[in-house]
Amino acid sequence: MEVGLNAIESRNKVLVTGATGFIGTQLVKSLVNHGYCVRVFARQPFNSAFCGLVDECDWIEGELDQPCLLKSACQNVSVVFHVAGLAHSRLGDLEETLKVNVEGTKTVFLAGVDAGVSKFIYFSSILASQPETSHYAKSKRSAEDFLFSHSSNCPDTSVFVLRPATVYGPGMRNNLAVFIRLGKKGLMPSLPLLKRRFPLISVIDLCEAAILAAEANFQKSIRTVFTVTDGQGYTPNRIEDALYRSLERRKPLLRIPRKALYCGALFAQILNVIGITRNQIGLGLYRKLVNDVPEDNQTQFSLYNFLATATLESEMPNIIASIEKN
Repeated sequence: MEVGLNAIESRNKVLVTGATGFIGTQLVKSLVNHGYCVRVFARQPFNSAFCGLVDECDWIEGELDQPCLLKSACQNVSVVFHVAGLAHSRLGDLEETLKVNVEGTKTVFLAGVDAGVSKFIYFSSILASQPETSHYAKSKRSAEDFLFSHSSNCPDTSVFVLRPATVYGPGMRNNLAVFIRLGKKGLMPSLPLLKRRFPLISVIDLCEAAILAAEANFQKSIRTVFTVTDGQGYTPNRIEDALYRSLERRKPLLRIPRKALYCGALFAQILNVIGITRNQIGLGLYRKLVNDVPEDNQTQFSLYNFLATATLESEMPNIIASIEKN
């Protein structure tokens, strides 16, 4: 009888690494809403924000370089959602980024295989398609390559890789959040006309896509890597318009010249290089903004009936409200 109960529990219990981060926190909420019992592996101790979502006995505090602890965390779970890792890392050094995002992923995956999990859902990045662009992109691609090179030797554990575009939503801490904060404080003149289009995805929709992946049936022989976006093509000016509409405020009449935008990006990069401040604003971001070559904004996840329900415009009021709380 006890074995039967364990089997039932393992079908409904899942493990989330990095649950205290921006994406991980929403993923826990979404999983609970879908009826899953969630176990957490995180660096931080249990906190009140997860009361009613995760039993304290299912909260395991540890680091990604602790294989025995990770194997214990993977016991009697059906799916591992590996979210933990270093985020955007033009700032981090290569050694640290590879240690966390590559070696950490290896340790979690092998622990899951040893424990007999049926699926391993890896949160990669759309930047993994261009590994030469940054330490972060390289680390995400290297982790993907490891997973697929070893998955053939682990027939009982299916690997599914999600490559989300830039993720937006309350609590985000990326370049987009910096821009919104500056605009809300009235510290940003209007941007020059910028035609560059790039993809985004809401954190809620990304988590729904991850759950679809966990519940989908797919052939293990297929390299299951899927880009996840909301299907929209955002320009910097569209983001700017969404911000000021939500603030019910007119855009500043003064439009910053491109040369001034370049000088600001160059100054931010110099500050970062000499170590005065750590930031994600620099010439790389400037080139991304002014380059008129559009990026692919179409999701590749339609195979599993994924349909985004949010846009940046619909989520902007919630994003602004979360900034005001902090």
